[in-house]
Amino acid sequence: MLISFNSLNELYNEISKDRVTHSIIANRFPIRFIFLKNRADYLNLKNQIAGNGCTVFNLKDKVPFGDGWFTKDDIVNFFCTIKSNGLVVGLSEVLRFFDDITFKATLEQICSIESRNMRIYVLMFGLIDRFNFVFWNGFYRKNEWAPIWILSGENETINIYQVNSNLEDVNLNLDEYEIVKNTSDWLNILESRKEKILSFSHTLSNFFVNFLPDANYTYYVLNNIKDFLMDVLGKNIAIQYKQEEKNFWKSILTYVLNNNAVNSFDSLIANIFNIRDIEQCDVFDFLKIFFEENDDFKRWLIKKYITEKETFSKYKYLIQIFKDNLSDKELKKELWLKAFDIDEDGVWNERKEILEYVHNRLNEDYAFIENDLIKKLENHFPQDFDNFKKKLTLITKSEKCFYVKKIKDLPEVRLLNELREGFPELFYYLNWDNINLDYREDWVKEYFKNYNLSKLKDELKEEIVNLINEKNSNKQTFCDWYYKFERPEIINVDFIWVDGLGVEWFPLLVHYLEYFGKEHKVVVENKKICRALLPTITEINKWDNYEKVSDLDEYIHRSSSYKFPDSLIDEIEIIKSIAKKIVEKVKNELVISSDHGLTFLANKKFDKNKIYDFENANHEGRCVLNFDKELNEDNYFTWDLDYQKGIKALVASKHYSLSNVPRRETHGGAAPEEVLIPYIKLRKVEEEIKYLIKPAKLEVDIRNPIIKIRIEPEPNTDVYLNILDKEFLLKKENDYYSMILKDIKTGEYECFLHIGLKKFNRKVIVKGGFKEDKLL
Repeated sequence: MLISFNSLNELYNEISKDRVTHSIIANRFPIRFIFLKNRADYLNLKNQIAGNGCTVFNLKDKVPFGDGWFTKDDIVNFFCTIKSNGLVVGLSEVLRFFDDITFKATLEQICSIESRNMRIYVLMFGLIDRFNFVFWNGFYRKNEWAPIWILSGENETINIYQVNSNLEDVNLNLDEYEIVKNTSDWLNILESRKEKILSFSHTLSNFFVNFLPDANYTYYVLNNIKDFLMDVLGKNIAIQYKQEEKNFWKSILTYVLNNNAVNSFDSLIANIFNIRDIEQCDVFDFLKIFFEENDDFKRWLIKKYITEKETFSKYKYLIQIFKDNLSDKELKKELWLKAFDIDEDGVWNERKEILEYVHNRLNEDYAFIENDLIKKLENHFPQDFDNFKKKLTLITKSEKCFYVKKIKDLPEVRLLNELREGFPELFYYLNWDNINLDYREDWVKEYFKNYNLSKLKDELKEEIVNLINEKNSNKQTFCDWYYKFERPEIINVDFIWVDGLGVEWFPLLVHYLEYFGKEHKVVVENKKICRALLPTITEINKWDNYEKVSDLDEYIHRSSSYKFPDSLIDEIEIIKSIAKKIVEKVKNELVISSDHGLTFLANKKFDKNKIYDFENANHEGRCVLNFDKELNEDNYFTWDLDYQKGIKALVASKHYSLSNVPRRETHGGAAPEEVLIPYIKLRKVEEEIKYLIKPAKLEVDIRNPIIKIRIEPEPNTDVYLNILDKEFLLKKENDYYSMILKDIKTGEYECFLHIGLKKFNRKVIVKGGFKEDKLL
């Protein structure tokens, strides 16, 4: 019969009476089931019974193997081996995982055990309802069997978290949880007072799904480490879990266990990467971390953050690539090439923005992609180049070469407009209108505008041929212009000479010097065109006691031939590097000049057949040293060397070789591009100069749109106006700086004046002529 008790004392008193009962039925059956609803009562009663001489029989000691389980027969045989008064613990934690048939059969066989004058107390945690429903209500001996005792009270509920992840190598150190590694630990679970259980047993995992919850146990299945972090540790690492990334998740878990301040994925990222205000970071801040980081785990974190952060959802192209499990090289390759397969409008701008940051700002290498990229470009190129331009970043050399080949034949005005937006370096290379120089003779500017244009178009322009035939028709005509230019002044000044730097590079070099100068407070204070000595070779023009920059000349000598447009593009990068290097060297003031320039027009590719065969020709036929004959012909003349009395040289005066025809750029002759060299004085500006600009408000009439301003004190640098994303040089006329605003409409325009290192915001108002007439 079932007997309920309201207190532990009542129950224990009944147990004591039962030991001395004379009831035949009670003494025939030794099993005494005692049902308890909480562990406190369970442990108290266990200690009391064990303290009165009963042997404790714990089922955990009979587990077949590490994470093994029992059959019905195992349990029955276990009870049959008990031959003296005993206390059995653990049975309820086995029975609750038996199905109803096995549950009933096991209890029937246990309850059939007979042994006079012996007591086997079986502590049962919970299970009374199932015991009644499945077994007792249908038990044929229930009216003639031993008493069953029930202690009343509230059911204690224990929370079980089944962890289906291998965390053996993680030091969990969770004091509030009881750790159950296997079934042996489970059968000892009632010895603990902890309300939460972490189970790592594979055997129990199956049982929990099929038999829980019940009145005493609730369970939660943690299928992965993400579930563990969120449900056990309360850490909201709200990113997608993938099984193949489990080792990275294990690293997250380890970090979180040692850094309690982490409570979300944002705070995890902020802690690991020492980010003070993560909400202020943009996608490029994380790209910087990604490409600078070598640790696979940290790179994975950044990929997850970018791909799953709602703030960055607009970067669909980047997210699509980051979601693939790619190696570092594969990822960079996909950034370049995947867009050609997608080919959607929004992709190209995002791709360009990302690649410019990765390669221009972070200086990641891109040489690996050149061959694959040019194949993609050629395969995808349509007839409509304007529409295709969006697919170009102009970061790689292959793209730049591809671009130049496609636009080189555009009319000059359209070409300059195209380059201004598409390839600004080439625009500055061609833009002789934005550099303030004393050319001494007007033809010099015209010559170099056409020389640079010839180099871009890979052709010998007729204007060049006409000018050199006129100005270098003989020795006298050459001297008429040559001596109008001074030699570089390098007395009492820091001086650097750049081997091979001709006037050809003046506009681009000045642009880069001003660009890099802003960071170092360096301005271009003075510039002019100077001349090299003939023949234009380093041996004649070198400055032995001054610093030499050889990058450009060494590149020319390494090249086996001049290649269009590769050589021009390489040289632009060299000029950029030289400008940066020189600006960083300026302490107070520094002068830059050169020993000679270079020409690409004497090259064999321009159908220059060998027409002369002078012996001992130097520098690929541009001159003959120690030449003792006096000659003055159309294409060459004899020259008395300056500062070397009695020594002569034969010098090529046009683009013809005196011997074998060159295949690369060369020097030694008297062509303007070989003879004329830049002279640039740089100064470091330590004190800020305050300029007064009059008028403060710039108003012009559209019929005569001339901007005219006065600047006090007068700047020692050029003055530029930036308007409509274009930069214009202001010309100095008497006390004023002025320029004509071409192709402009009426309205108000934001602009700024650029004076040295300073920028002044201004507004230009262009008034309509008709309205002005009415006012008159």
